[in-house]
Amino acid sequence: MVINTLFYPFYGMLSGGEQALYRQLLRELGQGRKEIQPEVWVRPDQVKKVWDAVMLDRPELFWVKTGFQCKARADQVISISPKYNSCAANIPGYRRRMERAIGEFTAGLDGMSAVHREKAVHDRMVSQISYIHHDLDQTAFAALVEKKAVCAGYSRAFQLLMQTMGIPCYYCEGRAKEKESKDWEDHAWNIIRLGEDFYNIDITWNDCYDHRPENFISYDYFNCTDLQIAPNHIRTELCSRLPACSGTKMSFRSVTGVEPQLDLIYQDGVTSAAPVRSERDFYNLVAHHLGTVRSGRTQLSFPAFGEEIRDNYMEWLKQILVGLYPRGGYSVQTQRRDYKNGWYRIKIEVEFG
Repeated sequence: MVINTLFYPFYGMLSGGEQALYRQLLRELGQGRKEIQPEVWVRPDQVKKVWDAVMLDRPELFWVKTGFQCKARADQVISISPKYNSCAANIPGYRRRMERAIGEFTAGLDGMSAVHREKAVHDRMVSQISYIHHDLDQTAFAALVEKKAVCAGYSRAFQLLMQTMGIPCYYCEGRAKEKESKDWEDHAWNIIRLGEDFYNIDITWNDCYDHRPENFISYDYFNCTDLQIAPNHIRTELCSRLPACSGTKMSFRSVTGVEPQLDLIYQDGVTSAAPVRSERDFYNLVAHHLGTVRSGRTQLSFPAFGEEIRDNYMEWLKQILVGLYPRGGYSVQTQRRDYKNGWYRIKIEVEFG
């Protein structure tokens, strides 16, 4: 059995004897064996090391729980007892269900570049999967078949889908904290190789954008460098041995030409896609739009950035309306919705009569 460490990096971190046990575990866990007798001499600490490597490398073993027990004589492990979840009762049947789900999530992507296949799968997962706790929530099966999982399930599912399409992708464990929180919690995300570079991608956080009920697809954590996610993501010691992520060629902005926050605003709905960044931009857009309307109701919405516009747009709007319609005869409603990193959407509605 030849195992490509480009796709299975934790296997490559093991010694020769440990790799032999890895291959044995891969074979016998695939069969759902209740007791595994190591074919090589290993200590308990080595079994733990190998077990962790298999769990991190192999999301397709979704019927295996992450825990196990082992028996040792002196310092030699003589048996390993895996723990299985409910899917182990019918591994062939659940495998078929998983294969169908994989086919659905990757359908129609042949011929696309790796980064566009990655984005398509990312968008499908965010659109179809919900963050829900349940018995299988840390498995790829939960995410792809049952459409409900937690971070471990999202990350294992994405890893499996990328592996299936021939794109190196790793499961990364660590700790994370939300922007307004001081508490670090266990978390999982992915590291993906595109071209010669590596990137972080956190589909769970892209799906749980600000915990809003709308089905937004966020790209805040799409193909990020280690430096970009350092304020709220820390790898475990083991996962810190995975490649550093410093690539920028396949960042969301580089691939689409759009700031991640702008894409969120576009999903929210705008009548003008051009971002407003200055007083001149505001006057050119709003005065031109309102100058073409004399009756009925009109609506204008657009992305904007910066404190100057946020603090002054109401006064600027008043000046534009007075200049265009000095006799009045209209009513105005405005709304601002804030996003991340200084971006927001302004919505203006004017009714005449």
